[in-house]
Amino acid sequence: YLNGSLLGEHLSGLTPAHYNVTGLAVPGEEALIAVRLLRRHPYVKMDMVRHSAEFCGLSQSAVLFAVEKCHVADFDLPVTLDRDLKTGSVRGSVTVENGDSCARSGRLSLLLTAPGGALAARTEAPAALQAGEKKEIPLSLTLSEPLLWNDEYPNLYTASLLLELEGLPAQKLSWKAGFRRMEMVDSRPYLNG
Repeated sequence: YLNGSLLGEHLSGLTPAHYNVTGLAVPGEEALIAVRLLRRHPYVKMDMVRHSAEFCGLSQSAVLFAVEKCHVADFDLPVTLDRDLKTGSVRGSVTVENGDSCARSGRLSLLLTAPGGALAARTEAPAALQAGEKKEIPLSLTLSEPLLWNDEYPNLYTASLLLELEGLPAQKLSWKAGFRRMEMVDSRPYLNG
């Protein structure tokens, strides 16, 4: 709920949910976010310690954020590492949505920054959307000899999406990404070989 209005229902306490609050939230004014927790499914067992901790409230923060009318609506860019542990890749797609009344064009970039701050890899694709259009844009980049992630050396890269469209401010989304390969061999787990 936002200010008493039901935004929707989400039948999992473990995965995130997003709701469009355009028209319900006013920039600069306080907003009240409320979550009602229900136990509806007959197979949910509340006696497990793990579940009782997760279902006692929100496990992550609830936030409001503003986006431009033409913006990154979603992305799926998994990080993978090949079998010989020599080549890492970030490959997938980005969904851009143009809720504006005019066409927008520009470019969408994917940048990968090494733990030390140096640019490790970059790729870009054109982004051209008609008014009201929602488009999935494929992106892919590879990196030779990436620093590997493990618990002793948790090397994390910063992946960033940069959407630059004519007439709008640049939009940037960033997250941490680690290159690692987990395998089961003869019923034993192996991390990075």
